Amino acid sequence: MAVYENKIVLRGYLRRNAECLATKKQQHFTILLLATKSGFRDKRNGEWVTRTHWHRILVFGHAGESAKSLRKGDYVEIEGTLDSILFRRRDQGSNQKAELQPNGSQIRASVFRKLVPPRRVLEPIQDPETFNSGDSA
Repeated sequence: MAVYENKIVLRGYLRRNAECLATKKQQHFTILLLATKSGFRDKRNGEWVTRTHWHRILVFGHAGESAKSLRKGDYVEIEGTLDSILFRRRDQGSNQKAELQPNGSQIRASVFRKLVPPRRVLEPIQDPETFNSGDSA
């Protein structure tokens, strides 16, 4: 068992078509923009609140070659690692060393799967707090 593990699994819909780019050393990779949702019940008014989260996904190697065929609206599952994006702050006219500043995060995908989209649910799913255990299935 690993003491530390950086692993993330996300399922969601693509916001736009996959974008294929290359590094300065001509290493090709694909960028995906993935939407996921999370929700909770607002304790003040009891209404269900849904939030959309956007994730920038980088896919390298053979998986990146396959990922470039993905299109806007495709339902996919991504497995990978969470990386911080850092940038260097430049101080004009100063001999001080540049500092690395956090600028968000991205996921470096090692595996992706195109999935069949789930059926739309017409009724809201009950969260565990409001589920009546006396109901029969």
